[in-house]
Amino acid sequence: MTETSRVLVVGAGASGLAAARALHDGGHRVIVLEARDRVGGRIHTAFDLGEHPVEMGAEFVQGEHVCTWPLLERYGLSAIDLAPFINMRAYVDGKLLDQAAFLTSPNAMLALKTDQSAIAWINGGGEDMTVEEASRRWEGFFEGDPTADQLKLWANTQSVLHCGDIDELGIGGLVEAGYEGDGFNRTFRVVEGYSTLMSALADGLDVRGSTPVRRIEWGREGVVAVCDSQRFAADCAVITLPLAILQAGDVSFAPELPADKREAIAGIGAGPAAKAILRFDRPRWPDDLTFITTTFDTQLWWTPGRGRPQPAPVVTALMGGGGVRRMREHDDPALVALEHLEAMLGEKLRSHLVEARWIDWGADAWSKMGYSFLPPGGTGLRARLAEPVDDVLFFAGEATNPMRPATVHGALESGAVAAGRINAISRASVGS
Repeated sequence: MTETSRVLVVGAGASGLAAARALHDGGHRVIVLEARDRVGGRIHTAFDLGEHPVEMGAEFVQGEHVCTWPLLERYGLSAIDLAPFINMRAYVDGKLLDQAAFLTSPNAMLALKTDQSAIAWINGGGEDMTVEEASRRWEGFFEGDPTADQLKLWANTQSVLHCGDIDELGIGGLVEAGYEGDGFNRTFRVVEGYSTLMSALADGLDVRGSTPVRRIEWGREGVVAVCDSQRFAADCAVITLPLAILQAGDVSFAPELPADKREAIAGIGAGPAAKAILRFDRPRWPDDLTFITTTFDTQLWWTPGRGRPQPAPVVTALMGGGGVRRMREHDDPALVALEHLEAMLGEKLRSHLVEARWIDWGADAWSKMGYSFLPPGGTGLRARLAEPVDDVLFFAGEATNPMRPATVHGALESGAVAAGRINAISRASVGS
């Protein structure tokens, strides 16, 4: 059986829902095809770990002026501004430094200096190369001779920010993703949980869950999405599949995509991301703890209850790139994360652990990645990936957003852009 609509949206993550909502509100008949039995994609909130939601996937609203805010307002949702609560600690050279000690320690600001140095280097005509190689050419980048742990702390920061390691990340990609206009404060949390926003976006849409697309047949006359037991036909489709799914060929295209599109898909990095989430009988860390950046493969820790009236006794560790791959080598990565927390706090915690969860988005069948990054020479590939094909296939997702990749708002924005292109074509055809 074949169902028909004006537009198919493949994927019900942030970009797919944003596209479908804009198209639906614009009067189009839209069907959203989603492989999972839920909406949200790499956004997934747990509501059973405490008195408040805990994010299994994407965590933060990253900016004061991003496109997420009008959506929160539209659906009556709110956010916590974490800026007044932020207290950054660092575990380096075998010591847990408080915020003052960390920020005044040698090479503490390498993450900020990386972005500044990359901009200066590229704007000065410097060659695009890996962050690791460039750091050796940037005069004065390091303060003295950094210790191995200081270098590891910096490398971990890059991995967790970009899902790629310093020997993979291109400095040109760091410059291209400028996040211009997002605002200085990049740390807010959705009070009701990110999944609540995704559910609100999906409300009233025709979302077909547990319906993975296996093949997309397309031509100037339209598009057909072939699923396990059904076919869906439309005038056009918005493809919002994670980049790694496209790279793996899990969804085939007939005919195959144009060469420049295939090159863009292959050329962008799709890095792994994972979380370890630990719940205890009560908080076992300082009340004012917000973030810990570490030299462990659990690269960045935080307390998801910070700023809430009744913070749950839960901590989260996020890791990207090589940190994820190394953690996978252990039989139980979540318990390894517990060992890292014990080392940092100097206290045995196993007897106080209530629950441990390991969420590996890079190993997830429907994502196969955390978020995207650009290797050297990759600038411009995101824009190429976002370009429509014959006004039939449109592409969206964080990997297609040159300015705001690796963010929820970047994904939302890309979906809105794809919908805007379809709406513009529809208006033009009506006018002619």
